[in-house]
Amino acid sequence: MILLSRMTRHLLVGAALLLALPFLSSCQEAEPPQAVLTQQQWQTLKKENILEERPKPEYPIGANYGDKIELVGFDIDGELVAGEKVTFVWYWKVLADIDNNWKIFVHFDSEDTRVQPGARRQNLDHQPVDGLFLTSRWGRAKGKYIKDVQEVTLRANFPRGQAVPYIGFFRNNSRLPIENPEKNHVRTTNDRRVIGPTLNVKAGPNSEPPPLKEGATRDDSQGGPSYAVKLRDAEAGESVTIDGELDEDIWSGLPSLKLKPMGGAPELGTDVSAFVGGDHLYIGAHLEDEHIWGDLEERDSETWTQEVLEFFMDVDGEPSNYLELQVTPNNTIFDAHFEEQLGRGEGSRDEQIDRAKAFDIEGLESAVAVDGSINNREDTDSSWSVELKMPLSSLPGVDGSPEKGDTWAVNFYRFDQPDQQRHAYAWQPVSGSFHQVQKFGTFRFEGDESSEGSDSSDGSENSESGNKLDLKIDPDKLNQIQERPKIDLDDVKKRLRERAKEAKEAEQTEGN
Repeated sequence: MILLSRMTRHLLVGAALLLALPFLSSCQEAEPPQAVLTQQQWQTLKKENILEERPKPEYPIGANYGDKIELVGFDIDGELVAGEKVTFVWYWKVLADIDNNWKIFVHFDSEDTRVQPGARRQNLDHQPVDGLFLTSRWGRAKGKYIKDVQEVTLRANFPRGQAVPYIGFFRNNSRLPIENPEKNHVRTTNDRRVIGPTLNVKAGPNSEPPPLKEGATRDDSQGGPSYAVKLRDAEAGESVTIDGELDEDIWSGLPSLKLKPMGGAPELGTDVSAFVGGDHLYIGAHLEDEHIWGDLEERDSETWTQEVLEFFMDVDGEPSNYLELQVTPNNTIFDAHFEEQLGRGEGSRDEQIDRAKAFDIEGLESAVAVDGSINNREDTDSSWSVELKMPLSSLPGVDGSPEKGDTWAVNFYRFDQPDQQRHAYAWQPVSGSFHQVQKFGTFRFEGDESSEGSDSSDGSENSESGNKLDLKIDPDKLNQIQERPKIDLDDVKKRLRERAKEAKEAEQTEGN
């Protein structure tokens, strides 16, 4: 038997541990060391980072992680510029004692689909309060708010344009669950991430172009979508019967805007059209839906918790004095007038909503038509459609009929819930709070030029095709047509439009 000295045994054990370290680290993440604070450091932290009153961040969220932590929201100190430093200030509320150290992850993802997938994300993961106040110590501040300041530098080649933070907590291979997200309009992904608001990243002096997918090209266009709202006379409006069917000729002749899927939602057709007829605003929407459901019947119920179409409008584009209107498949209405942006007003979120929903759009007419059945999971439905007629005088901030060239800040949202997973859609994606008025699209009011020709564009400056069918009838040929007997002039115009449209489509097909 060979006897080893105590020192030799210790050396062998130490070597074995060193050899095992790579295998241990590949299985789990080591716990971060707890910072040992002096009494003075602790007093400074309590003064600067532990808040007694609920903050009012620029980007309110209200997400509940495992009944332990609430993400109240966050601020951004400075501009988001590729290649430059910027400071995020996160606000967390401590809901309960927390046994473990949970690390904050932030997936900051560009929405520019032309960029190679690996270059669209920048991880902003961090330990709270720069590692000085880990979550296992947050029990000392239960019921209070943590101010978590994080300074980051955006990559020089981070894509400019819209980007969204996806936020959560992780420990080893686990993430904290998100509780009751629909309560506060919190949107989530299937993998326990809260979808934050849509932000805008600018190019700067240190910026570099991001790598694009093969075949992709750069497009420097900026700004949200714009929709041309035709100003028609009262007679045009009177031609519409508010029954949800959208079967009047005026609807088929209008451009439509399309809602886009958000947060990984599947493609689902949602088309909206609008026009002004006299002193009323008319909105028509067609929503594809294989399983149509909704059981709320009382006006101003929490319609956003079920399938719903939402319309927001603000005359001046400022986050105050704006309208929110929602309609469900069974024509239940929620209408509210927010004098301040939700989350920034006095009182709790629920108190702000209660004040706002005391408002009713006087003279509102609404109807829904269903192609299928409601609340029947045994069959497959096709769609539901909405028709709205609103007196302009009843809309917040509207003073008389809009004139040619006027603009409103507007957005449309939709929730679809074919199963347990809710899917969100928007005309202009504004993640997190849907009340970010300053990031909405634009209603641009235009005169009624239908008598001067026809236009096959969808009316949106950000449409995929961007092509307009510029059809004008030669006056001499029109006179010749008018002189011919037994000729229906309207029918001739219709045929000319159809032929021009066919020629345009043939030209596009050859180009492809």
